[in-house]
Amino acid sequence: MTNPPPSETEDPHAALAALSARVDELVEAAGSDRWHTATPAAGWDVAMQIAHLAWTDEVSVTA
Repeated sequence: MTNPPPSETEDPHAALAALSARVDELVEAAGSDRWHTATPAAGWDVAMQIAHLAWTDEVSVTA
């Protein structure tokens, strides 16, 4: 893991950027052939989970 988890006192925008960078690393390492792998969330695959995270990040920054 190249990006450490954010601290509780860290700027929320910096924390979001760090978490987003970590998700980007994980997605890139997994490769496109794993996009349709099921997740622990019933009925959700990796692509749906990533789309949800991206949307949440976007609206968090907007808020």
